[in-house]
Amino acid sequence: MILPTVVELATFVVTLVGFLFRFLASILTLIHVKALQYRDDAGKWILPCTPSLSPPPPPPPLRGASFEASVLEILRKQNQILGNMEDALEQLAGDVRAIRVTPRNPFEGLQLITTALARPPD
Repeated sequence: MILPTVVELATFVVTLVGFLFRFLASILTLIHVKALQYRDDAGKWILPCTPSLSPPPPPPPLRGASFEASVLEILRKQNQILGNMEDALEQLAGDVRAIRVTPRNPFEGLQLITTALARPPD
């Protein structure tokens, strides 16, 4: 009975040691590959913060005569559209007030329907 327990324990230890060796080997390989990335062809170390490309050229200035003219044109159009909307809202408010003030005949709709039904078909 003791023999299977010893065999199982030995198998576990061998498996664990093998796993640790494989894990250590993969870590060392990763470190080696990373170290190779920071060496140039001559074998000198390259700092990772050193830029390998030249900086991009500065963007062209956004403000120019044409830019300011286009902004003023857009603002003028928006002001015109807002004025038109204001006029339309005032007209709508006037129409609503007129509708509220005008007395309505509650039987007007019924009269229209009965008139349409009483008319002979074409």
